[in-house]
Amino acid sequence: MLSTGVAIVEERPKALSTGLTAEALKAASAEGARLRGLELNAAKDGKTVITATSFFRAYKAHKTAPTDGTNDERISKATIAIDTGEVFVDDNLWLGRASELRSEEVRADAALVVEYLSSFANFFGNAEGAIRAYWTFLTWLYAAPFAPILRQAAVLNSGDPLAYPVFGILYGRPNGGKSWFSEIAASSMFGPVWKQLRGATFTANRVLGLREQLGAIPLLIDDVNRDRFTREVPDLVKFDRERAGLYAPVILSTNKQVSAVSPDIRKRAVVCMIDAAIPDQQSASKEIAHRAHANIGTALYRAYLKRLLPLIPKMREQIAERPMAPPDLIETSSGVLRSLIGEQLKTIPLWMTSVTNADRLAMNDRPLLDQLNDIAANHEERININRSAGELTLNFGGDNAQANNFEKLVPAFALKRRFADSVTIDLRALEKIYGAQSFARQRHWLARIFRR
Repeated sequence: MLSTGVAIVEERPKALSTGLTAEALKAASAEGARLRGLELNAAKDGKTVITATSFFRAYKAHKTAPTDGTNDERISKATIAIDTGEVFVDDNLWLGRASELRSEEVRADAALVVEYLSSFANFFGNAEGAIRAYWTFLTWLYAAPFAPILRQAAVLNSGDPLAYPVFGILYGRPNGGKSWFSEIAASSMFGPVWKQLRGATFTANRVLGLREQLGAIPLLIDDVNRDRFTREVPDLVKFDRERAGLYAPVILSTNKQVSAVSPDIRKRAVVCMIDAAIPDQQSASKEIAHRAHANIGTALYRAYLKRLLPLIPKMREQIAERPMAPPDLIETSSGVLRSLIGEQLKTIPLWMTSVTNADRLAMNDRPLLDQLNDIAANHEERININRSAGELTLNFGGDNAQANNFEKLVPAFALKRRFADSVTIDLRALEKIYGAQSFARQRHWLARIFRR
């Protein structure tokens, strides 16, 4: 029909026209612009040719196009039936206990994930830390659709719902791969049905409305600037009191203006600082990212769900029995994913370690300890220790903005006060909590602070 130029005309009884409103014309114009942007192949004579590849590419671009969160008919919903071990997408069975998976597809997805995460070793800066952060984020994201039901159980049994975060935040250097990682990770779950809100227009209310519609499908918010992050994210994360058993995990990636995330948000979300970047000329790593973005499927995640789904009812029972000692969802997730990838590829990269919720919380404090180490190593004159008062004061040489960013890194239990360009920390709290920790990159400088 396409090649012969057939036109289909719908004829309806004539009715009185009510006219088109300005809003309808505006919506039609926006939709027309989006459809014209679809990348369909063209023949030599200029005619459009639809192939399976071009159709899927266009479908993917159409489904994942940014939304404003209102009246979007392109929104899909994934529902997880814990007790029956079934997953539905748009009310169609997507995965069941009897579903068969092709091992070659699972292996191909596993190889893509490993190749893609390993490619961050070519980045400049703390490349090892970036790989570790992205791996931690992926193990959380894969299990995040189950966090609401475990949070629900924790609330009902007077437990701690913060053990099961539903928000993930990526911040750090520009060109650190945050946006592409979010899209690749989300596509590897339910396919190209995830939704994205533009960072410049997102609000907490839009996010809360959209995540209900998406169910288990991730919601991405890209390129959030400092002003909107400061204004919207605390209301979204700190005051999240949702008690439903199913809603979308939310991924926020920030731009270069966001250089610190406050402790009260860090303890409620999976927060990863990406202290590595790659220049535009580095084509090899970008080719790997493009290949993963174009070819990643859902076979690995389906195989992962077949192993994780049977474990969730037992975890829910454990929360009811011992609400103050909840099972570790992130540790379980990393174990399932590691074993699955190991079976498929017959090897496990060194960076693919087991990850616990405690590791996730410890990772939140790395930016603080790293900055303390850097100041002690390069600007020791800025540090003043008052042992009698139990205080450590850092002076930022008149740079109030830098002092403000550092203040955001200090947990509430350790922050004593901030005045202009100086920040004062409770030295005893710092020593008690961090003195024995061993994950800072330049530990000897921090040890010198404690000995002074």
